[in-house]
Amino acid sequence: MSSYLKKNPEKYRKVYINNTKELNFYIEQGEAESGVPLNDKLPFFNWEVLNTELSIPCNYYEMDAQASFVEKSLLDLGKLSICLSYGYYLLVTKSYKLKRFTYRFSR
Repeated sequence: MSSYLKKNPEKYRKVYINNTKELNFYIEQGEAESGVPLNDKLPFFNWEVLNTELSIPCNYYEMDAQASFVEKSLLDLGKLSICLSYGYYLLVTKSYKLKRFTYRFSR
């Protein structure tokens, strides 16, 4: 199991770096690099497309903290706090998406 925990963060590292660039683009430009789906009847906000940009870093820091715990038997609170920060924003956006779902579809 420890080899899985050591290798898995490395797989996410490249995706994490790419998503960090996309997240910084969103912060600087106010819109996602991939754009927002066009739908006149159901308009989307720019933040509604930030899924992997938030979930991948959350998963990366969680796995990295687990790997360092297995290797060093020491809990890395810095990595966990970053993971929780990304997770918090991910949950906030999901919550607003659910609220907007009832507004969009009246159910």
